[in-house]
Amino acid sequence: MTGHATIARSLATLTPLALLLALMLHVSPCLANLVPNYSAEDVNPEDDSLPLGWISSDWGDFEASFEYLSDGFYGFRSLKVTGSQFGTEGDAKWKSSMIEVDTGGGAYVLSDYYRSDVETELTLLAVGDGGLEQWLTAEKVPASSEWAFAEGEVTLPTWTTHVQVMHIISGTGWLITDGYSLEKGALADDPDDPDDPDDPDDPDPVTPSETSGAKVSVVTDDGFNSFHTHAFPIMKKYDIRGTHFIHTDWVDKPGWNEGPDNHMDSTKLKDLANEGHELGSHAKEHPPAGVFADYTNAELEDQLQGSRSRLEGFGFEVEGFAPPGGSFDDDVIQIAKQHYSYLRTIEQGINLPGFDAYRLKCYRVDNTTTMEQLDGWVKEAADKKGWVVLLYHRFSDDPEELQSSAMTFVKPSDFDKQMSYLADSGATVKPMGEILEVWSPSEVKEPVDPGNGNGWGNNSLPPPATIDDTGDSSSTGSDGCSAGGRALPGAAVLLVFLTVIAALLRRFGVAPRVP
Repeated sequence: MTGHATIARSLATLTPLALLLALMLHVSPCLANLVPNYSAEDVNPEDDSLPLGWISSDWGDFEASFEYLSDGFYGFRSLKVTGSQFGTEGDAKWKSSMIEVDTGGGAYVLSDYYRSDVETELTLLAVGDGGLEQWLTAEKVPASSEWAFAEGEVTLPTWTTHVQVMHIISGTGWLITDGYSLEKGALADDPDDPDDPDDPDDPDPVTPSETSGAKVSVVTDDGFNSFHTHAFPIMKKYDIRGTHFIHTDWVDKPGWNEGPDNHMDSTKLKDLANEGHELGSHAKEHPPAGVFADYTNAELEDQLQGSRSRLEGFGFEVEGFAPPGGSFDDDVIQIAKQHYSYLRTIEQGINLPGFDAYRLKCYRVDNTTTMEQLDGWVKEAADKKGWVVLLYHRFSDDPEELQSSAMTFVKPSDFDKQMSYLADSGATVKPMGEILEVWSPSEVKEPVDPGNGNGWGNNSLPPPATIDDTGDSSSTGSDGCSAGGRALPGAAVLLVFLTVIAALLRRFGVAPRVP
């Protein structure tokens, strides 16, 4: 028997077992992943420009475009969203079709791979009979020009029957996603997680490092009483002063200054000013979302000039303006330049040297923000010699408020950790007006968007994990099912290739068939 025949017989003998092994490796881990077409490889048979089982969606004052890219982390496809304009509220995302889940609720782990140039959110919508719905944020993740892994845990309400998974962008920028996974079960406890409230050995908050070159400002919008009650004493404790943007029609207005959800009166504002805090304008009033930029120039003049005059009437020096709801356009900017030294938006990001003082960016801090995220923002500002503005709204210990309005509330205990971090970081932490005194801003040069889905390698991250019989994770190839339950298609492809070779050798009579 020739050498070729010997090899062919060996391959032919191996083939049935190899195919079985490949099938087991490739399919079994996928059974844990509930997301169909998790990597968007399957094309909609009715429209080949769309992925099967995925829906593009946006809402609010948000202009978005959607692309089904011919490149990805796992295979040959991925999903891209680009936000070209963001006003006051809204978001955009590719969302999955409805996924049936076990009744009774419980913990689930949601994950994906992503690239973006802004902070984004990995999110799930729980749906039940009778129109019940609840939005659950699994994880807020920072911008990443390279493929990054996002993972978080959500607890479904007991009434949940179906879910939709999605990765949301809610600001100007782009987001590319691939490799979604939803698996029943909880994340393993991380003994080193400083934000785990159930860890009896919880270490101190994240220790700042390499942050001494950063510039930081702590700011609030709307002037809620809960700031004066909960956060103002904490800032005083750490000798940190901030900037507060106030709606002047709400100051000393009968019925508007009592209770935590109402707004600070002039006496409380003077408490802030006497401690060195900066007061800025948030216009005279807070119109509905998206409306402010639609005001006439005469109305804008009244809002911007009138609110500044009222604040100055209380004895405050006023330099900054923040459009209500973040709604602004060129007219708002031009009028702001006549009355203010700077304008702060709600666009997310770091302000780099050469920034535009009338389009300053910030990062919103809320009940879902982690110490790791804060540390990452400050380190990025230090590394790039930039300025990070941290935007807060309301403060509460009420679990119902924290759950229902997580995007606007912060727990006082978390705020204490954050201020302690800033106080120890070595960063320059001052009100916005004082930061601007040391810089001479000019037109900002935005980076070129690299997010066209082309030219990025699939191996820029460690390979995903596969779960063995014992629940331990191990490294696998760069393709597969999804995080936490990965297949080994590399092995499968190799074995199928060997099978084809064996079949060809038999076809041409080089090797006898195995009985």
